Amino acid sequence: MTDASQESNPRDRLSRPTEPLPDSQADLSQAKGAKEWTQARMPEPEGAVALHLGVRGWGVVGGLLLVLGGLLPEIWKALEPLDAGPDWRIPSESSEDYWLVNRWTDEVAHQQQVLLVGDSVIWGEFSKPDETLASYLTALSPEVTFANGGLKGLCPLAYSALLSDVISVRRQTGIVLHFNPIWLTSPQRDLQENRPTLVNHQMLLPQLWPDIPAYQPDWNTRIGNLIGRNLGLFLWARHLRIDDFQGQDFQSWTLEHPARFPWAGIALDSPQPRDDAASQYRPSKRAIRKSTYSWVDRNSSSDGSLQLASFQRAIEALQQQGCPVFCLVGQLNPALQTSGSLENEQAIQQNLLNWLEKKQVLYTRLPAEPQWMADSSHPLPLGYRVQADVVWQDPLFQSWLQSLR
Repeated sequence: MTDASQESNPRDRLSRPTEPLPDSQADLSQAKGAKEWTQARMPEPEGAVALHLGVRGWGVVGGLLLVLGGLLPEIWKALEPLDAGPDWRIPSESSEDYWLVNRWTDEVAHQQQVLLVGDSVIWGEFSKPDETLASYLTALSPEVTFANGGLKGLCPLAYSALLSDVISVRRQTGIVLHFNPIWLTSPQRDLQENRPTLVNHQMLLPQLWPDIPAYQPDWNTRIGNLIGRNLGLFLWARHLRIDDFQGQDFQSWTLEHPARFPWAGIALDSPQPRDDAASQYRPSKRAIRKSTYSWVDRNSSSDGSLQLASFQRAIEALQQQGCPVFCLVGQLNPALQTSGSLENEQAIQQNLLNWLEKKQVLYTRLPAEPQWMADSSHPLPLGYRVQADVVWQDPLFQSWLQSLR
């Protein structure tokens, strides 16, 4: 009786400890309780607002974006004035800033100056801004002003895109195009070798044709370069990256400068070239070591020279667009070549001169004397002065200048 009554007492059952639930059942019970508590405290969700755009609506949005994209680069020109003096040239660190190149050459056209186009030989690697070929030609001319349009690292394979997509050649008074034979001294410089090669101005290289063995990007890069060099908004964004964000994209710059606002990196002034030469000439007392170059040209190999063929296409494109063009045919330092290498260069040069005459393109051969050459292709300031005298005294050049008036 006593045991039965004790077991039937409810108060005794409440005071007796209960057996713990298995782990899985305990977790389920806790999760159920947390869910019920969360649902009790959360407000009822409001209905979402959906914005449905039809074809006309998306057309309006696209049109606004196009207008904004076209206006921004133009507005930026007013915010960032171009302070370009008489001997101004594209800064070496901005040589691939094609928005700046377009803006500068448009200013050249507006002032009716004659534009010299070429690589670092025209730019003046070992010369100050006022010691280049363009500067000395301007000093000799009482009426015509010549502008330095040289870009460091610019190879002939990039000429066509530069003249068709970046420079407004139809607006130019006249273009003097320089040919540097250094680009034909080896298959590697001609970009014929299928191996890693440092290539500048990749955006301006042919993206579809001809095939360049040393330049093999993926198709996204090719299409991006084709579209990008024809869109002012893209070139302007590239200008900001080069000029204000040290060549970095927006995301990389913000990660590197987490405490700065993005607009803090923007300076509203045009980039200025240095007043001194990019490279300092140091004469060597060592004996001159002559080189034998592995020259390539259209007649010496099955594929021909990619660089020379591109230079010729650029000449033809200028003629088709009605832009007056004059050609400066350079040559390398003869003291740095063996006799056999020098003969090959002269043969290639003669082939080019024959082609220019066939196309009725006026030209002048630039001298290259060892005493005023800094290396194989770059003259010293004295060399530019002598070359300017040779060009200015050439009757063909004077005839070409007369045709511009």
